[in-house]
Amino acid sequence: SATNCSIPNGIATRAPIKDRGEDGRYFVEGSYTGHFRATDENNCTKNENCTGFFMDFACTWRSYFKQQAYHLRIALESNGNDASGGYAYKDMVDIWKAANATRSDLI
Repeated sequence: SATNCSIPNGIATRAPIKDRGEDGRYFVEGSYTGHFRATDENNCTKNENCTGFFMDFACTWRSYFKQQAYHLRIALESNGNDASGGYAYKDMVDIWKAANATRSDLI
């Protein structure tokens, strides 16, 4: 944030506490609701080849999302930290909680 989380706002009440493992989290109950934002990739008014966002699992789970999306021409992509573009299960839970807290759509 512009104030480095020193002033509470509608998204965060304080900066993450590293000793509690809060840095890098997508949701922290009572402290950080998470946020979802438009990017160049998912902004269809700026990009005629826009894609929606899909939260895929990490590569340790079997997923056929990339192949199915490609062959069925479904314009979705996952941008997680995993090598496959997926997310670890604990991060997926945080993202689902953030989507619920912010009333944001999530696939």
